[in-house]
Amino acid sequence: MTPEGTKSAQPGESASSPPEALAAPDDFVEQALLPFPVVGIGASAGGIEALNAFFDGLPRESAMAFVVVQHLPPERESLMAEILARHTPLPVLQVTGGLTLQAGHVYVTRPGFTVTLERGVFKLGEPVEKRGHRRPVDDFFRSLADMQQEKAIAVVLSGMGTNGTAGARAIKAAGGLCFAQSPESAEFPAMPTSLIHAGYADQVLPPGDIGPAIVQYLKYSSFDAEGSAAARGQEILQRERHHLSEILAILRTHTGHDFGGYKKGTVLRRLQRRMGLASLFTLADYAARLHDSADEVGALANDLMINVTGFFRDLQAWEALRELVVRPLVTGWQSNIPIRAWVSACSSGEEAYSLAMLLAEEILRSGKSIEVKIFATDAAVKALDLARAGVYPGGIEGDLSLERLDRFFEKEEHVYRIRKPIRDMVVFAPQNVLRDPPFSHVDICTCRNLLIYLEPDVQERVLALLHFALKHGGTLFLGSAETPGSLKGVFETVSLKHRIYRRIGPHGHRHPELPAIAARVIAAAPRLASYGPRPATTFAVQQALFEQFGPPTVVVDAEDRIVYFHGDTTPFLIQPLGEPTRDLFEVLHLGIRSA
Repeated sequence: MTPEGTKSAQPGESASSPPEALAAPDDFVEQALLPFPVVGIGASAGGIEALNAFFDGLPRESAMAFVVVQHLPPERESLMAEILARHTPLPVLQVTGGLTLQAGHVYVTRPGFTVTLERGVFKLGEPVEKRGHRRPVDDFFRSLADMQQEKAIAVVLSGMGTNGTAGARAIKAAGGLCFAQSPESAEFPAMPTSLIHAGYADQVLPPGDIGPAIVQYLKYSSFDAEGSAAARGQEILQRERHHLSEILAILRTHTGHDFGGYKKGTVLRRLQRRMGLASLFTLADYAARLHDSADEVGALANDLMINVTGFFRDLQAWEALRELVVRPLVTGWQSNIPIRAWVSACSSGEEAYSLAMLLAEEILRSGKSIEVKIFATDAAVKALDLARAGVYPGGIEGDLSLERLDRFFEKEEHVYRIRKPIRDMVVFAPQNVLRDPPFSHVDICTCRNLLIYLEPDVQERVLALLHFALKHGGTLFLGSAETPGSLKGVFETVSLKHRIYRRIGPHGHRHPELPAIAARVIAAAPRLASYGPRPATTFAVQQALFEQFGPPTVVVDAEDRIVYFHGDTTPFLIQPLGEPTRDLFEVLHLGIRSA
């Protein structure tokens, strides 16, 4: 949102401002188009045996639709429908364009063409051998995620390559479920192994066990063909609110992540998903499971760190960022210091590398030599490991132009690897924007599709941190359903349609609000006490806890002079030659100072 008189809307944008509250998806409202679950099954080499075993093991009463996607050349006639009809009592149909999806049916895609779903109807697309359309399983899974959201289920069976992994990511992000065939049971394990390695497989099973597992999941996950997850979510929240608090406390204690600031609907939806996988009906039972299983605690935390990402996600918004921000920034850059950017909640790195590519393209266009330093952070360590590796499945062909694929990636059989010049522009580091201090003096800051999942007061705190991180005139790039909300007075709208804002105005505070944990640690430091005498026992306990568990800390005054040291600060600070100084920026290690 923009203060009156600051900037008019861009062409094609509505002049009206969005509502103050961020337009998050309501997790107590059904998002799926169709009332029944839809199971997409991807298979390639060795897939016939696995598909036969899957349908042999499927319970007879299955109120779902099943769509089998195989990667076959267009000239090859498929007998899959006839073969599968011998292994299931459900009707088996060959997909044709315009065919309507129905529960209780099995559909087999047409060989040689991409097949997608649009409003419950099958659409035939480009030939699979055409470059950019060689990922029929990924293409179908993506369309399934868009249409069915939490009622989308992906199954990846035997096959070579990585087809299915990128599409399964979309299903996971939408709240759906992903199964992988166990590699030891697959004739060609590459496809399910890729899904497992990427961290998207909720369960890994032999093909004959996957069907019963899906039916069991639907029984316990609060929705089926007739039921309503929304109604049960509201019921659970009212009846078991104290157990929800207990679960959040377990997560906070064992992972260090505080999900108390997430919207309750978001948390309940993800909890229902995990409860379905664990075959549990109540939050009380699930809390007991968490007490007994560190693996389940980690799985729940991973599910709550919603990783909605991709290269150039919402391409029009990225092109607007190029035209309105990146190109003018590069064209007018006169300094010999780097352009600095911060990609918060970067997940597996696609957004950070997208920004690096955009900057690289504009720097080449300008003929200048400009260093770029992009700080990409996330609270999920496993996602950061994937980001640092810079290796992505072949399914990214659907997200990137052929020119960008050729210029910025090296093709390695079934995967793409980020080329070194782009990789060197990005520094990945663990950081939780809800808990940790921000970066500072950055020219561009992105925070896309995180705020919509947070409570309003937490949204405001995060936005204040992002405002602090930006230089005056720096750019904030948000997700398509996000705005600065109540902080509209300190951000000028550059593009309302594409959620691009410019930092204006002074910081509300000299430093942003300290994260709660850090604030408690500093409050325990004896030199910081500004109120009256405390009971000696309380003070002693606070000091002991701080000395034992507090991180290396320095406290500075209004002029950045150090007034208090705690812990081993030698990894961060070094006394320069000459006269001693307490100026913070004089004693910082050079590498930290430049960051």
